[in-house]
Amino acid sequence: MKITTHSKKRGFAPAAMADIAFLLLIFLIVTVSVGDTPPVKLPAFRYARETGFPVTAVVSLTRDGEVLLDGSPVALASLPAVLAGIADPTELVVTLHADARTPYDKVDALLRSLQSGRYLRVVLMTEVPDEAR
Repeated sequence: MKITTHSKKRGFAPAAMADIAFLLLIFLIVTVSVGDTPPVKLPAFRYARETGFPVTAVVSLTRDGEVLLDGSPVALASLPAVLAGIADPTELVVTLHADARTPYDKVDALLRSLQSGRYLRVVLMTEVPDEAR
């Protein structure tokens, strides 16, 4: 005599998946803190003082990358040679005024040009925020 067994096929239980999803949701809500961290506030330049450098040259860099020396346009490649006509690199202090929207690669190219001419005394001008004035 043959004994027959009936095996029940177990199907997919969607209720169990809903329970697991609900538990994961509770776990994430409890462990993740939303809104507890304050937004990042970058430090601002708060103090300004006059510099007493004897020989200075004002180099401006416009938004589109045009280089101005004391208000007159000058080519970036010839900037060290033009500055050499003003003063010796060890005596001259270059103040750099760059537009805030100028891409950094243009500022970097200008700094490298000054470095190639041995103009290492460079003052980067910044804007003082309204609350510090």
